[in-house]
Amino acid sequence: MKEHKKLYKAGKLWVTATLFAFAGVVLAASPAAADDTVNAAPQASAAVTTDNGQAATANTDLQSTQATSTPNYQQVVASNQLESGSTSGIFTNLAAATPYNKGLYMFTDNPNVNDYTYAGQFSLSNYDPSSFKLTLNGAKDYQPVAGDLGLFDKNGNQVSDSPSAAGAYSINLTAAGLAHINAADDEHHYDFDSRFGIDVYLKEATDLGIETAFNDSPENHVYTYNGQSVPALNPSDVTVKIMSQYSIKQIATYHPVAGDLEYVDEEGKNVDPQQVGLDGNFSNSALEKQYGIYVTEQGIENIQRQYPFIKSIYNLNNHRDELIGLSVGLAKIIVKAGQGQLSLSATPQNSCLGADDYIKLSDYTLKYVLGSNQQEISLQDGDLAFFDENGNQVTPTQPGTYYVSLTESALNRLNSQLGGNLQYHFNTKNAVKYRIWVNATAKLNGPSKIELNQGFDLSKYSVTLFYNGTPVYTYHLKAGDFKLVDQNGNDVTHPTIAGNYTLKEDRLLISLEDDPVAMYYQPENAVTKLIQLYQPYVPTAEDYKQNFGSLDGHSIRQVSDSEAALHVAGWHASGASAVMPNGWLIVFDNTLGHEIKRVQIKPVNRPDVQAAYPNVYGSLQSGFDQDILIPLANAGDDLTIIARYSSDAVSGEGQRIDHWFDRMNVDHGNHAYVDSVQFANGQLHVAGWHATNTALGKPYHSIIVWDATQGRELERVNNVTVNRPDIPGVYPTIVMADHSGFSADLKLLPEMANDQIQFISRYSTDEAGNQDYVDYWFGPQQLLADHRNQAYLDNINVQNGKLHIAGWHVTNQSIGRPYHSIIVLNANTGRELGRYTSSQPVSRPDLTRVFLGVITAAQNGFSGDIALTAGMGDQPIRIISRWSATADANSNYVDYWFAPQQLYPDLSNRAALDGFTAQGAVISAAGWHATTQSLGRGHHYIILFDQTTNREVQRREVTDNNNRPDVAQAFPGVYNADHAGFNVQFTVDSSVNGHRLVILSRWTDDPAGNGNAVDYWFGSQPVTPEAPVIPAGGVNSPDNFNVKQAFHIDGIEPVLEEDRGQGIAKGLKVTGWAISNYCANWNYKTWRDEMSSTDKNVWMNARGESITLRVNGKDLYTILPQYDGFWNNNMGLSRPDVAAKYPDVWDSLHGGFSDYLFFEDEYKMWNIYDVKPTDNCQIVVRFQAPGVDKHTEMVSPIYHFDASMWDHAKVIK
Repeated sequence: MKEHKKLYKAGKLWVTATLFAFAGVVLAASPAAADDTVNAAPQASAAVTTDNGQAATANTDLQSTQATSTPNYQQVVASNQLESGSTSGIFTNLAAATPYNKGLYMFTDNPNVNDYTYAGQFSLSNYDPSSFKLTLNGAKDYQPVAGDLGLFDKNGNQVSDSPSAAGAYSINLTAAGLAHINAADDEHHYDFDSRFGIDVYLKEATDLGIETAFNDSPENHVYTYNGQSVPALNPSDVTVKIMSQYSIKQIATYHPVAGDLEYVDEEGKNVDPQQVGLDGNFSNSALEKQYGIYVTEQGIENIQRQYPFIKSIYNLNNHRDELIGLSVGLAKIIVKAGQGQLSLSATPQNSCLGADDYIKLSDYTLKYVLGSNQQEISLQDGDLAFFDENGNQVTPTQPGTYYVSLTESALNRLNSQLGGNLQYHFNTKNAVKYRIWVNATAKLNGPSKIELNQGFDLSKYSVTLFYNGTPVYTYHLKAGDFKLVDQNGNDVTHPTIAGNYTLKEDRLLISLEDDPVAMYYQPENAVTKLIQLYQPYVPTAEDYKQNFGSLDGHSIRQVSDSEAALHVAGWHASGASAVMPNGWLIVFDNTLGHEIKRVQIKPVNRPDVQAAYPNVYGSLQSGFDQDILIPLANAGDDLTIIARYSSDAVSGEGQRIDHWFDRMNVDHGNHAYVDSVQFANGQLHVAGWHATNTALGKPYHSIIVWDATQGRELERVNNVTVNRPDIPGVYPTIVMADHSGFSADLKLLPEMANDQIQFISRYSTDEAGNQDYVDYWFGPQQLLADHRNQAYLDNINVQNGKLHIAGWHVTNQSIGRPYHSIIVLNANTGRELGRYTSSQPVSRPDLTRVFLGVITAAQNGFSGDIALTAGMGDQPIRIISRWSATADANSNYVDYWFAPQQLYPDLSNRAALDGFTAQGAVISAAGWHATTQSLGRGHHYIILFDQTTNREVQRREVTDNNNRPDVAQAFPGVYNADHAGFNVQFTVDSSVNGHRLVILSRWTDDPAGNGNAVDYWFGSQPVTPEAPVIPAGGVNSPDNFNVKQAFHIDGIEPVLEEDRGQGIAKGLKVTGWAISNYCANWNYKTWRDEMSSTDKNVWMNARGESITLRVNGKDLYTILPQYDGFWNNNMGLSRPDVAAKYPDVWDSLHGGFSDYLFFEDEYKMWNIYDVKPTDNCQIVVRFQAPGVDKHTEMVSPIYHFDASMWDHAKVIK
């Protein structure tokens, strides 16, 4: 058995049926008994072609089954749009493949349910079942009734008649519908078949369009501009249409309410309703303005509320390419201009550039036109001005065409005068054209000597117009522009007699007026030309024997990287020029043995030659004086000039006669000279020249400074070439002589003071001057003769806490050593005590009168301040003045050593205790301590010492109340006598009660009061204090906030932190101290002792402490003294100064901190905060009670930080 597939078209769908053919036998179908079996056909696969042309595979295996089972039918694809009259053939063929009692149904007539249908919009209930029709088994029609039809998904499951999800659905028979068709056709049995449903494709309602229309008329509403906005828009006058994508079909209608509509302009931008009709730019002659009516955001929300299936409506701003002329289906308001028009007219206008009165108001007429009415308006001064073609007001500065139009001030006046009812804008049509010309000179170009038999041809002549000496245009003559006049003043059209004629203007000026360019240039001069018509000379045999000439002069110069100009001047007279009129100059290279260039002669009148050779034809115009360009490579060769007359005007060959001039002797020398060597403006200026033909092809010129004493190069300067037009007169055959000059500014170097200096002029092919070069070595010379090294100290004293030193150090050896240092040594040990270095010398013009030979004398002064150090006051010092080449002043220098000296003669150590008392816990001490040994030891400390326990109790730095003029008067030779005083107080605790306390006065260079010091003990005047007793034990209550506490910020330093996962964070290194008796545990000496207790209850109930960075009132970053059991060693720092001041505050000795706070928000995953100068920043210290939400808080003043603080901040990781 063979299996055949055939395709049948039903509507828009192809249907496949299977035909079985047997060789010679037709098998008829008959009912099978219950125990009958049908043998399964062999399994096979047949390739068929679908309607898209691709291969498909159909399974032809028929499974054996009982008679009551449902057969496995071949695939049948059904359409929801069947073509009329196409069903019978389908069912005939289907019948051949269908068991006898199996019925097939098909929708053959139904409404179009798939045209722009959206999910949420479609509902099967909107369709009357009677609008559908089914055909049963190709023979009987069935009309569905209510309940017969349902909506099914792609899996054949019945769903809601109004699905909200987009996708593919189909209309098919429900169980009730199947029951009805089985009842209608008792010969067949019908089952649900998803293949024969009506496809319904539901889309998402997105990006829908909007159209608007007026209800009263499809036309737009048109208004005439009257200076007021158009009437308010009534939303009930407008209908809104919701359109499918691309506005193909209307989806829904919406009736707007107040707030739903807006005006938009031609760019889709919203327009204020009060401005509709007022922003039309009518004052600039706009004719109308259009406004579209669109829906607002509120309107879109209301539309979606009324039609929930609509997901989105497109944004008008995203579709501006569709808004040209507001042609997107929107109702429009059109406002037309209502102003009158201005018309400006005048007679033709033109004048010469620079005329006093360009615009004469009397020449112009201004009319105001409104409808059919016209009114002439009087013009005033300033009403009119010149404009260019783009409408820009200008003042004419060049010849050309301009436009006269109304000025802005005139328009403002007229607009006010006419009640704002004015429309006018500049264009070249409503302005008056104005031509401005200039006076020019004209030159008539063309031959002045013509053979009579050649005739006169006007077309060979032209007129060049010049403006300010520059040619601007050449006009080519046409018939009638000029006329030829003979010597008797008669016009001649076709001259037949040799003689002199004049070419004179005829209609030239008229033609120039008509020319589009020449019309702006009017000749001031008469344009004429003398014309000689001659009979050609017939030479004799004697003429060919006459061949005279002379080369009067020659020179050569470089004009480019590849060419040189050979300038020659002379004359060549020969009677043969009568028949060989073309003069040539030929350059013959004797080095190469052939010609290298030829040019035509530009004749020069030589009356001297004519006087010497009156009988030689053409001797008057036998001269030449011109450049000949030759290859630069040949400029140094031996050359000869040949003068030639030839019959060939193109190449100089043909019949010819030559005159060879003497060979030119090219200069092969190497010449140079230094014109000047000067020290000026801190530089060495060298100028001169170096001319040689060996420099050809070596374009780079350098000046090198050579130290002949040391035999080494000191420096060089490149690109030093300057023009020297005087040198070619001396060396005419050196090609580069005219630019052989040099001018170089050189750095001043120390070697120039004493060594023999030699200058080298170098030409090279290398810009750096290191290869393929030619040199000229100038003779060595001593640049400076004055070798003195002298100095003087004008002043040395202590000022403002520093050692001030001033004076002068004069020496030529300071050149090239720009740094000056003042160095202070200990004269006994030679140890350096301090130095001051500056690159800004002190001006001393007085020194130039004494040291005429020292070029730096005027800048050899010095003045500097050096920090005082220990040893400057109690031992002699020695000053060194040093000029050095480096900023560190440790190499390449010249010194002057001044004699040792003692700053202060009195080196004693004196002191007195004016008062020393104890009152309770307060110890007061006053007195003075004067000693020159304090110089360089600027910190004065008063130390309270316990002689009983042999230890220091406290110390105070004296920073004020230290003036003692009485001491200075008594000891004038002591450095610090005027500020040797002190008056301090100490607060002690009960631990020193009954002890013997004394005072020590100390001057030291250590800010902390230790180290290098000079002391004075007041050991014979003790005091014994009686201070209140500090609690011996117990814990302060968390409810007691009235406790002693203190807080201070010593310093803030900007830092940067990297690698916190967020990039670089700005931070602050904060140093200071904070102490408090809040929740103090007096049972322990320190907080760390308390936290180190082995009793868990002790450290669990210890008070807490935190330091927080607060920005604009918000806590940003916090540090603690302990993290997860590890000590924060940046907190709890020892501060004996704080303990001394606050002995009665618990653990005040360890109140110090020096830790980092970063601008990171620890409450937002450590996000970096970019601090601004306006931010209010504070440091907050808290002491927290254990176990309860109670604490004390101390807050710093407000700080402001500029971002530039972190430009050079330290980076920590």
